[in-house]
Amino acid sequence: LLPYNDLAFQSSWANAAVRPMHRFSIGLPVLSSIEAGVVNNAFSLRDVTKAGDKRIVVPSLMVSESAKHKMAQEYFEGSVDLLHFRMAWQRWFFWFGMRNQTTQSFVYPTELYKFAIDGNKWLVGKELNMTDMRVNVTNYNEFTIGASNQVGSDWVIGGRISLLAGNVNADLDSKDVRLRIIEEQGKRFAHMAQVDAQMKTAGLAYDSKGMPQMPDYTAPSTYINFSNPGFALSGAVSYTLPKMRELKLTFAFTDLGMIHWGKNPGRASLDRKSVEYLGAPNFTKIISRNSIDWGFLGSIKEQVSTKLSTNTKGDPYNTWLSPKFYLMGQYRLARQSEVGLSLAGIVHQGQFYPSVTASFQQSYSALFSGQVAVSYNQRSFLNFGTGIVFSPGACQFYLIADNLYGLIRPLDLQATNIRLGFNIVIGPLYPNNQLTQK
Repeated sequence: LLPYNDLAFQSSWANAAVRPMHRFSIGLPVLSSIEAGVVNNAFSLRDVTKAGDKRIVVPSLMVSESAKHKMAQEYFEGSVDLLHFRMAWQRWFFWFGMRNQTTQSFVYPTELYKFAIDGNKWLVGKELNMTDMRVNVTNYNEFTIGASNQVGSDWVIGGRISLLAGNVNADLDSKDVRLRIIEEQGKRFAHMAQVDAQMKTAGLAYDSKGMPQMPDYTAPSTYINFSNPGFALSGAVSYTLPKMRELKLTFAFTDLGMIHWGKNPGRASLDRKSVEYLGAPNFTKIISRNSIDWGFLGSIKEQVSTKLSTNTKGDPYNTWLSPKFYLMGQYRLARQSEVGLSLAGIVHQGQFYPSVTASFQQSYSALFSGQVAVSYNQRSFLNFGTGIVFSPGACQFYLIADNLYGLIRPLDLQATNIRLGFNIVIGPLYPNNQLTQK
């Protein structure tokens, strides 16, 4: 819902062609915007649990529900705005902004659930292919400048360019990862992993055993590090139909860019491409016996650490952001009543995730805007969002949630995103109604 809420500066991050209602907008560090989002599109908790005196997880349902898709994703993102300033001048809006972005993503084959829950009997004579598995953790700062201009009475064009400063990254570079059951005499039913992959890192140090360590949070370079530079482009264009002034069409894209990781590049890889794997003892107690025994984690760590290569020096590498695309139609029913329909998509870790959103928005002058919406997103139709922007005087408070229902009913949650904050806004352009800006 972010591209729709043009009263708040933060909509400029998604839609560079927004035409806000205030001449000036100022953001304070952190208070201006706090954003968090989560995704688990393999299944919802309601799909894999059974209600009774207690709601319990049914392992067989986890296998059957996840098997509806070949790949699934677990994802988290967090963002805070550090500073922004936007001003109007004639037909132009100019702005600059700073924010810190954190993303964590795990894209995996759903057969991992079958392997963990059903055991390995089904794997005899077959193989578990995990080559398409992707893991990425990134933290970076973004410094952006942007502008938008009204061209004639029908067109608005906007764009922004960002300088990125990467702080820390871990990225799985996977070329061939397969697991099979050995049927050779003397090694019958042992696990053999074929692994041609490495975990590339930057901004991390390694200990004497070759294991990655967390960064030094007391060092200023941990937070702003131009040794890992990058860039991002965003742009948008909107068009109001001459013979139907109530209808506006907008196309926008954002986060088209990359980061070059060159400071302290490292890597973690196995010392050879074919290794035997003994399994994860005690894991079944957690799944089927309702007994928490985390001893299997120690056994996995011991197996992996003995097979890690001692050469942890890596080469500089690049990672790409996840570009987002929006195609929106907004129809004005009355002076400040509007319905909208948008098609959006995100390209993330080699996967394309589409979404469709229908919304209704009601505003009152530059004081208030309220929005309700329903969307299909991350394989779920139960995404009911809301947007509220309240601007009494120079204070502007806002809350934008793509799936508020999922936060209230987490059993049905597969994806949500929420953003809230406080801006200082000065000089409403049209204090009584939202007229066409000329």
